[in-house]
Amino acid sequence: MATGLAPVVGEITTKAYVDIAKVARDTIREIGYTDNADGFNADSIAVLTSIDEQSADIALGVDKAYESKQEGVTEDFGTGAGDQGIIFGYATDETPEYLPPAISFAHRLTRQLTKVRKDGTLPYFRGYCR
Repeated sequence: MATGLAPVVGEITTKAYVDIAKVARDTIREIGYTDNADGFNADSIAVLTSIDEQSADIALGVDKAYESKQEGVTEDFGTGAGDQGIIFGYATDETPEYLPPAISFAHRLTRQLTKVRKDGTLPYFRGYCR
């Protein structure tokens, strides 16, 4: 991947307009990449978008809850799972979130790293928000 490039790719189903480049730049800025010296600057990166309509086959599998698809079911169970790009682990009672310990610990570590980056506890972190 080239420095200074933020690719945004995927498939969606929507009638809404989203300024994807603005959302990408705002998110990158919030993370703290605002200086060209870092090699990645929210205001000067190229945002490359490749967004297509979600395929009908995927939509069939994820737009409606499984229970709602059963013969004779009249109750509305709401929407389906959505097209989740990443699935990790399994349900377990080893953590309060019912996630495998490895992902639970990774989530907690990532949240703490974000906190100390943003509050200045570790000012040498790249992307430190001033």
